[in-house]
Amino acid sequence: MKRKICSLVIVLITSLLVLSVVPAVHGESYTVRPAYGLVQEPPEDTSQEVSFYELTPRAMIIFVALSFSPILVYPVEFFLMIKIFVYLGYRKIDEMAVLYNSNRRLIFETVARNPGINFNTLMISYGINRGVLQYHLHILELKGKIVRFHTAKSEGYFENSGRWGNLEKCIFIHMRNSTTKKILGILSDSREITRKEIAEILGVSGPSITWHTNRLSEDGIITITRNGRDASFRLSHDAARSIRGLSRALQSPVFSGQAHADQAV
Repeated sequence: MKRKICSLVIVLITSLLVLSVVPAVHGESYTVRPAYGLVQEPPEDTSQEVSFYELTPRAMIIFVALSFSPILVYPVEFFLMIKIFVYLGYRKIDEMAVLYNSNRRLIFETVARNPGINFNTLMISYGINRGVLQYHLHILELKGKIVRFHTAKSEGYFENSGRWGNLEKCIFIHMRNSTTKKILGILSDSREITRKEIAEILGVSGPSITWHTNRLSEDGIITITRNGRDASFRLSHDAARSIRGLSRALQSPVFSGQAHADQAV
């Protein structure tokens, strides 16, 4: 089949070459003069010469083809047109095939269900090799399926849907830590609370509370008021609004006790 197609192409090009060299028929010469003495001046030539290296790649190929024979322009144009269609078709198939790989599809679905999930959690959850997981995450980022978001000290992955703002992404990432999530839950149900009170509620040390609250403060989620050796915390205005928005979007309170906080605000 390939041999027949090649033979047909060769015959077609040969025929076109033969037709291009057929001598023109010469007739009697004649002279054309303008009527009534009207002579129009030729338009001013505004064209500018350019060097070969200033041409586009497509124009360079056509120029080289013309230097051998004018008839070669047609197969060159045909080849360029086919190449463009093949490239566009490849891009379309490539975009559709991103999730054909079962591991990659599983990673994408997990990220979509768990906004803010981090690399280690993904690796431990499915027992995927670090290098393999890095490769699939890179492909998903490259094809615009997911995005990696950085907080001041952490990072997490999100579906690239444009659903969440930056502060909401920060909150999701901090919620991946169980202690930080409990602290946010307490703050969402309180106007203001001290470090000592949080430590007593959670049964953890004061320095541990300080570590978590400092990270939340760095990302603009809470505000800290120093009071001697103690400190008090409250959600920032934007964070409180974002948490209420998350509750509406997820159709359930983000934290236990959130319903009471919404009523108090």
